[in-house]
Amino acid sequence: MEQEGDNMDIAGDGILPQQHGPAGDGEETDPTQYYENRLKMLDSLRSAGVEPYPHKFDIAISIADYVAKYNSLGAGEHLLTVTESLAGRVMSKRVSSSKLFFYDLYGDGVKVQVMAGASYSEVAETEFYKCHSVVKRGDIVGIIGYPGRSSRGELSIFARNLILLSPCLHMLPNQRTGRCTAVAGKVR
Repeated sequence: MEQEGDNMDIAGDGILPQQHGPAGDGEETDPTQYYENRLKMLDSLRSAGVEPYPHKFDIAISIADYVAKYNSLGAGEHLLTVTESLAGRVMSKRVSSSKLFFYDLYGDGVKVQVMAGASYSEVAETEFYKCHSVVKRGDIVGIIGYPGRSSRGELSIFARNLILLSPCLHMLPNQRTGRCTAVAGKVR
């Protein structure tokens, strides 16, 4: 499902402790609590043997060049034999199911959709959710995948692998209101 929706975080039994309610993705959390939750997530990753700030990620093409190069693809067309790697900031995360995530990845003022599905990922299905549950708005991620367009015609990269390159520790302003949070009718 490729429609915009509220950002969701489906808690699992993976690296992170289970989170309930709106605090799951942090959109309604107090900015201080969001920061503390992200620090706990970094500690959880490190204790699980995952380095949250990897040393290197090879980028084959910029997002702007990717859009220019593959803009001529038709709706539903995929280039399965082509592998590209790009990196950018996650500005939107949408969850269709525990096995299908959509991200809007921005770089150089240009956006591309990332379709991350368990069926075409190199990550085992049992680890797929764990990999994507740590990614939040504002994070810098690296994507390795193949180019294509969704059935609705949106240019996408179909992620075979997603790597968290730099977690964003601070809450981004809400995309709709430009505010970080609203508490009991007051805006901070």
